[in-house]
Amino acid sequence: MATMSGSPKDADASSAIYRGAWYSLARAPEAGYWQYTISFEGRDIIGRIEARLSLLAIRQIKLRIDRELQGTPARD
Repeated sequence: MATMSGSPKDADASSAIYRGAWYSLARAPEAGYWQYTISFEGRDIIGRIEARLSLLAIRQIKLRIDRELQGTPARD
């Protein structure tokens, strides 16, 4: 379960901790895209997700964190 870690300054932004990994999400300048940062185990992963809704983008980030924790390479 994710817990909020502070309140984001932008209404279209989010940050939380999921399974020990901190992530942040913000709307990208391009329509339909979100920028994310995942920090865990001393490394940062930065990327972009295509999703219309923030909840769909958060779900994709959680799936990415799960893949990273299992050691499965990303499909990016």
